Parts: sequence; C-alpha cells; structure tokens
Amino acid sequence: MKRKGEQGIGFMRGLQLAICALVLVSLVSVSLGGNQTPQSGTQTSGPPAPQTSSSTQMPTAPRSTGQTSPPSAPTATVQTGTASRSQGNAAVSSVSPLTMDQRIEFMERQLKIVSDQMERQVKILSDQVSWILLPLTILIGILALGGALGVVFSFREQSRTSQIHELTVAGEQAAQRRTEDSYATFIDASQKTLTLVNETLQLAKEASERANQTMTLRAERSLNAIAEQAQDLLEKALHGDFKSIVIQPALRTSLEGLAKELAAIEGYLSLQAIPLRPECVFVQAMSRHLSNDARGAIRLLRDVAREGIARDLRCLAQYWIGYLHNNRGNYAEAAQEFRGAQDLVATGDSRLVELQRITWETEFFLAAQKCSKDKDNVQETADREAAVKDPLAELAKLASKVRGITRYEKASQGIASTRANILTWIADVKNGSTLNERRRGCLSEAKELYSAAGGGMFARFGFNESEYYLTEQANLIEYSKIEREAMEFLQSRREPRNTANIYETILIARCRLRSKESGNSWVEIYRNVQDAIGEILDEEITIFSQFEKRNLIREDFVREVNWIYEKMAKA
Repeated sequence: MKRKGEQGIGFMRGLQLAICALVLVSLVSVSLGGNQTPQSGTQTSGPPAPQTSSSTQMPTAPRSTGQTSPPSAPTATVQTGTASRSQGNAAVSSVSPLTMDQRIEFMERQLKIVSDQMERQVKILSDQVSWILLPLTILIGILALGGALGVVFSFREQSRTSQIHELTVAGEQAAQRRTEDSYATFIDASQKTLTLVNETLQLAKEASERANQTMTLRAERSLNAIAEQAQDLLEKALHGDFKSIVIQPALRTSLEGLAKELAAIEGYLSLQAIPLRPECVFVQAMSRHLSNDARGAIRLLRDVAREGIARDLRCLAQYWIGYLHNNRGNYAEAAQEFRGAQDLVATGDSRLVELQRITWETEFFLAAQKCSKDKDNVQETADREAAVKDPLAELAKLASKVRGITRYEKASQGIASTRANILTWIADVKNGSTLNERRRGCLSEAKELYSAAGGGMFARFGFNESEYYLTEQANLIEYSKIEREAMEFLQSRREPRNTANIYETILIARCRLRSKESGNSWVEIYRNVQDAIGEILDEEITIFSQFEKRNLIREDFVREVNWIYEKMAKA
C-alpha cells in the first residue's frame, strides 16, 4: 500500500512538470509573435495600423497688404510609425495662410487622426494582452487545479497511509494478542500436561515403591526360607562328617536346589543391597565347588569364615577352604586353614580328630611333593621314610589317643587309612624293582592298617593292592566287587578330580582282572579317565593317585594313567 501511494505522488509531480513545460513553450511563442514588425505589402493578424504622413505642415493663411500679419502658426510635424498607409505614403507640406477656423478644423482632424491611431494601438495592445493572459490564465488554472489535486491526493494519501498504519498496528496488535493467547493456551495446556505427567509419575513411583516393597518382602521371605533350609541342611555337616554335604546324594541335591533358588533372587538382592545370610553364602560356595570353580568357592567361603559368624559355621568354612587349597596343591595354606579350624572346635569333639588327621595328611602331601621335585637325592626307602617321619609319627600318636573310643571310631578308621597310604608311598610300589625287606615291611603294615580302616571301597582296594604286591596274586573276587562298587560310586561323586580317581581305580582293577576278562573293555575305561581329566577346568587342580597315594598335578597323573595303559597293552 505504501508503495502504491508513492507511485501516485510521483505521477502527480510528473504531470505538474509537463504542464509547466507546456506553458513556457506557449509564452515563448507569443513573445516571438508580438515582437515581429509587419513588412511592406503585408498585414498582421490583428487590426490594421493607422496611416499618417511622416510630417504635416499646417498651411499658412495669406497676409493682406498693409495689415500686420499674425504670427505664423507653429509648424506641426507629426511622426508616424508608417510613411504611407491609406494616402499613398506621400509627404505633403503646404504653407498657406489659414483662418482660425480652418486651423481649428485642421487641428481637430489631426487630433482625430491621432486619436484613431491611439485607439487602434490600444485595441492592438488589448488584443495582445488578451492573447498573453489567456495562456497565463489557463496555466494558473491548471497550476491551481494541479495544486488542489495535489493537496487532495496528498490528503487522501496521508489518510490512506494513516489508515494503512492503523490497520498495520491493529493487525500487529491482533497478531500479538493471538500469539499471547496461543502462548497462554500452550502454557496452560503444558502446565496441565506437566501436572498430569507429574501425577502419573507420582502414581507410577508409588506403584513402583509398592511393587518394590512387595518384591523386597517376597525376596526377604524367600531369602529367610532359603536360609532356614540351608541351616537345616548344614546341621548334618556341622556336627558330623565335613564332606557329607557333597558326598551324600540327597544332601547334595538339596544343596543344588537351594543354590538355584538363591541364583533366581540374587540379582534383585544385589540391586536392593540386601545381604545374604552366612548359611546362604556357604550354599553358594559349595555350588561353585561342585561346578569346578575352586577359586570362586574359596572367595565366598572367606566371607563365611570371618569374625562374628557362628563358630560351627566358621569351622566348616575354614575346613572347606583348606580342603580346596589341598585340591589345588597349596598344601602350606591348606594346613594353616585346618589348624585355624581346630581352634574353633571344642576338645573332645570328633571333628577335632578329623581336622588333626587331615592336617598331618596335608603335611605328608607337602613332604611328598618336595621329594618328587628332588628325585636325584631321594631314591632309597630310608630317604622317603625320613621325609614323612613327622606326619607318620604324629598320626600314630593320634591313633593311640582315639583307639577304642566309640565316638572316634570313624575318625580312627580315617587315621588308619592315612597311615597306610603313607606307608604305601614309602614302599614305592610303582618302582617295579624287587621288594626289599623294608619295603615289604611297609606294605605288610599298610595291609594291616587298611584292614583296620573299615570296609570301605578304597580301604579294601588298598588292602588288596598291598596283598597283590606282597604275593603277586590278585584276589579276582575282591577286584570284581571293587569294580562294581566303583561304578556305583561314580553316581555320588560330582567332582571331576574324584571321577578321574575312581576311573583310575577301575582301570587298575581291570588290569588285575586281565586274565578273566575278554575283549578290550579296559580301553573304554582308559578313555573315560581321559575325559574326566579333560573336564577339570582349573589347571592347578590335583588328582589323587592310587599308586602314589597322594595328590598329583595333572601332568603327572596323565603320565601315570598312560603307564597303566601301556602295561595292560603289553600284558
């Protein structure tokens, strides 16, 4: 709109300039026409000019004789602009005496002529002025009209500009009001939305808190129930055989079930920072042990063996820490843990005797390990006897203390079996050389101790092995029974190291039954031994040898099994 107003103003100004130029051209044309003098033989566009003589001399009247003549009339000379007009442009001069009347008449004619000429000049000038004033009048009228139109258009333009400005301002105000209304509506809607969101979040939070509380209560109830079951399960191990919880199938199944239940809620318990009770931690540790994770089991058991836990549970935890160290060949650490567990058992408790027995057995393993690393200096039977003198003597003292006491009967059988194993190691039955008197004596004493160790499978196997090396005759009936029992025994053992040990026992029994067996069934047993060894994930885990009667590292045990296989293949 503003741009259109500016274009209207420019048009009016251009029109005014064009009119001014037209007027100026008209003025110049009129001026040039008025200043032109008519030539001879032509007439102007206006009325004709008066014709007079260039000079007129009044005539002189005749003077009478003898009279004084009046003074001559003055000669009148009249100059006109034209020499000849109507009278032939001839100069007339006459000098004759005239009467007064003639003179007056003549003067009157002359005055009339002059008057007529003057009138014609005035008329000509009047016509010229009229011709000059007409364009000026038109110009002034046009200018006045242009000015009036300019004023009118200016007022209209200003009015339009004012209206446009007012409309613009009104539009901007309306837009601002709409924007403010929109913002207000948006803010109100946003506020309502935020309020609804906050209320929803609050409801969700409350629901989450209620669900969390419900889950926490359920988890705590589940945890308490598991802890009570674990407590009942551990009661049988706290006051009896330390290893019963993993040897007896029923107890082991219960332990694995509790471990699964704990695993189901362990993540939630961890997020909620709900601590496990020591009984539950012990169950997790035993589950790790059965899963062939000795390191993880030891780490969890240390949480149970700390100060502030019940003495019986701490004692059980320290026993298993020592047992796992024993399995991994860390005999010094194992002996230390076993001695620490002894401090937690009251005097007269049968478990104290078992802890003392396994402590000296661990010392035997440590001494035998040192001998195996120093084979060049330990070759004679006397050297072996010297290496294990202390464990053997201390076990003999311990056996004498518990002999004949009923509550120590099982512990006494374990002591006898351990002493027999040490004597068999001293005899070095795998040497293959002829038995000397001292080696035969060790085997004879070991046979008696195996006989006193009860009717267990491993005690009977040791007894028959001692008899076999002493007599070079195998009791086929007993070896057949041992083989069957060993196959059944595999069902109750889950540790790969124990499985490998049992398969080696079966392999040796097959070797002794070679003359009675048909086919190569012992080859399958050999493969089973290799598979069991392969299942041992921890490289530091040791395996109990039925020849050495001690724990061997994996490489030594594999060499021993291969030696049995080659011996049977050659037989």
